[in-house]
Amino acid sequence: MGRFISCRALGLVIAVGLSLCGRAFGWGYASAVVSYDQGTNRFQFNSYTNPSVALGLPQTNPGDGVATTPFNNPFSPNDVVSVGLGGELTLQLSTPASCTDPRPQIGVFAFQQFVQQPSGGTNGGPALFYPSIQADVNVSSDGNNWVSLNGGNPIVFDIPANAFADVAATQASNYGQPFTGNLASLANEPNEAATLAAYGGSAGGTWLNVSGTGLGEVNFIRFSVPATYAFSFQLDAVTVSNEATITEIPEPGIVVVMPMLGWMLLRTRGRNAE
Repeated sequence: MGRFISCRALGLVIAVGLSLCGRAFGWGYASAVVSYDQGTNRFQFNSYTNPSVALGLPQTNPGDGVATTPFNNPFSPNDVVSVGLGGELTLQLSTPASCTDPRPQIGVFAFQQFVQQPSGGTNGGPALFYPSIQADVNVSSDGNNWVSLNGGNPIVFDIPANAFADVAATQASNYGQPFTGNLASLANEPNEAATLAAYGGSAGGTWLNVSGTGLGEVNFIRFSVPATYAFSFQLDAVTVSNEATITEIPEPGIVVVMPMLGWMLLRTRGRNAE
């Protein structure tokens, strides 16, 4: 009996090992504020000056008792930080974003939302609450040497976040899945359910491709708003895609559990051979 390993015990160890492995992977987010200059004009977002709200996971509930949808994005100063004219926000990522994946790697979730139509869906625009949200974006691997995205031209952040794939808010959207469509992909949807379905399981946001920067990985991202721009930039959060997230070391639990799993498999094979 001492050498017998039950299937139930073996299954438990496998389950725990897979669970710990799952925690070591997934998408990254902003983990530290490197610098913040609130700028000179934030328009109606004058009180949105706490940069730490951009850290961590995106908000899935705007705070009014309903889920984040393309028509109702996080809007509180507790959720969103504003970068005014002449200002900038520099963030460090929790995990490096690999530049080798050809697909977009970094998702930006700005305070953006559609104007909902009487039918519950979108019009031919779709019409945006804030059509002028844009910023210059630079990325860096070391926080010292920076590379401009989009050729140094402003990037427009026009895709609202969408926390759930269904109106009942029971199927979570994936904030680590790049949304590769555009505004036209979300236009003329007949109702809210169709609008959510048009996201294809992604949580939306504007996704940036850093594969052409010449960098091996991105650890820092900077949003700048020149004084000549027409509007301030409002940010909820940034994420790194599932595929581009670099996990550098396994979690301690994996180091402990996986050798145990191997030992138990060997014991089980020895028992079966007797």
